[in-house]
Amino acid sequence: KELTEDERATEVSQMMERGNHQLAENEPERVKILLNKDVTHGFSLPIPPETVPFIPGALVQPFGMTVQWTLNGEGNRVPKYRLLQDLSFSLSKENASVNSHVDMGAYNKMIYGWCLSRIIHYVVALRQAHPQKRIFIAKYDYSNAYRRMNHAASAAAQSIAVFDGVAYVALRLTFGGSPNPPTWCLFSELVTDLANEISLCREWDPETLRSPAQPETLIPKTEPDNVPIATARQTAVHVPVGSTAQTDGFIDDLITVALNTERNNAREAHAVPLAIHVTSRPHAGDDKPITRQSILALTKLIAEGTPAEIQIILGWLLDTRQLMLSLPADKHETWKAEIMQILATRSATFGDLDSTIGRLNHAAYVIPLSRHFLNRVRKWIKRRRPKKQRIDLSQAELDDLKLWLEFLDQAKDGISLNRIVIRQPTRIS
Repeated sequence: KELTEDERATEVSQMMERGNHQLAENEPERVKILLNKDVTHGFSLPIPPETVPFIPGALVQPFGMTVQWTLNGEGNRVPKYRLLQDLSFSLSKENASVNSHVDMGAYNKMIYGWCLSRIIHYVVALRQAHPQKRIFIAKYDYSNAYRRMNHAASAAAQSIAVFDGVAYVALRLTFGGSPNPPTWCLFSELVTDLANEISLCREWDPETLRSPAQPETLIPKTEPDNVPIATARQTAVHVPVGSTAQTDGFIDDLITVALNTERNNAREAHAVPLAIHVTSRPHAGDDKPITRQSILALTKLIAEGTPAEIQIILGWLLDTRQLMLSLPADKHETWKAEIMQILATRSATFGDLDSTIGRLNHAAYVIPLSRHFLNRVRKWIKRRRPKKQRIDLSQAELDDLKLWLEFLDQAKDGISLNRIVIRQPTRIS
């Protein structure tokens, strides 16, 4: 459904007067760097703000910013800042935002949420079938994933943000639009399926046909021989492992699991890069008027694209040799420090409590029943509040968070994959 012309004009006027979210306003230089990158690569179009009201169907949203962790070329974890456009935000009336007007039922459903579980089950099934062989994991990232898909003109007109006296029209999918994940999903799942088909193709010779972004066959990283190989327990589900290599996907991450065989080591490092290359617009070189980066994130290719027995996957450290899943050390330290701060002040802002609960829910993946001890504090985020609103916690809620310090220690120490997969019961009462 659409806003009336009067409703749209009022919303645009109020949005332009309000400005952006606080985090973006507090980091103007960093925002300018990110916006300059978007304009340079043709992802957004800068125009004078006074022209926005004259664009048919135009809507304006505030910029926000988030920080995530990523790997640099040396394999070190470094902060990565990402510009967001809040298409769920409205001012003039309730449900005036772009996201509230989207018919999500018209989009394909996403299946990303089961990616980690599928990978873990496949690793355990491979270990069952090959008890003494190494299992390698490699991860490949799209560079500027959503920004590779064009907006329709009407969508671009409704995805405008203003910063420092310039209006930016988003020509590509934005981070913050509810239809954009399933839209990207249609493409990334196609590439994932193609990578698996390439891997199975007997006529494919990786020596003669490979992506220019992956010219060399990377040598797998192995753990010392004296590190014991864990035994896989019987699962209650059958996972086919006739193909000893499999690729799965999560948004802009494509993850390959492969048994240590001469054939796999020669082929699997090239399957995903080739699938990405052939489904993407060819790179025309550096003489084009719009600078274009490789669609494969080259800075992370060596660090994460090298097959290894231990790899960070979807925020977890996955060890295929010892069949362990654990919380990375940097997350463990940061999340514990946040809880300690809440315990010290006996309170938290709504924004901090919301993000802390989300992170602890992530950590609970390895200790599912620990989510029981989020019930009391979770009630504070059932209703949206201003991010800066301070919430005083009861002693029982503080005791729950104190217990979570122990759960985070357990998550860092890791849990056996045998305790995460769907296991065959050994005793039924």
